[in-house]
Amino acid sequence: MVKRVNISFPEKTLNDLKELVPPRERSKLVSEAVEEKLNDFKRAVAFEKLEKAREKFSSFETIKSKEDTVAWVKNMRKGWNRRETSK
Repeated sequence: MVKRVNISFPEKTLNDLKELVPPRERSKLVSEAVEEKLNDFKRAVAFEKLEKAREKFSSFETIKSKEDTVAWVKNMRKGWNRRETSK
């Protein structure tokens, strides 16, 4: 679905747009440019999240064997509250 919006441009940008892009192609150009910029922002946010996760789980670098993995899992589970089951 396409929606109509009103946006503001610096005068020079608007003049360049009118001069260089045919009227029926301007919306498409602006939409594609905004989408490209939004993708840049999304990538930056994803990399930021990835970096935080890497910092949080930096202990993974010390896992080199099955025994290391078991020790890591046991350490992670120490703080978990176990659910008690009653029959």
